[in-house]
Amino acid sequence: MPAEVKDQRTRSTRRDPLPRSTSELRERNIREIIQHLRRRYPPETISNAVLEERVRTAYAGFATAHVRNYLAILVERMVRNTLVAEARMT
Repeated sequence: MPAEVKDQRTRSTRRDPLPRSTSELRERNIREIIQHLRRRYPPETISNAVLEERVRTAYAGFATAHVRNYLAILVERMVRNTLVAEARMT
């Protein structure tokens, strides 16, 4: 299901167009995961480059997954759990 976006000019809600390819879907999912994690982990705690690398690595781990419905949720949880575990060790 496409994400809803608030149009600031008309104050109406519109839907993002569906991705045209799996690579577009992958990139959109990765951007959304990074945005979710960024709310919880500001740049002072983890750099943009490291966060993106972690998300891309975790996402790539599911490259051959047949069921992809919850892939974004799984990747976000994996990265978040890794960051929490690393914070406990320091």
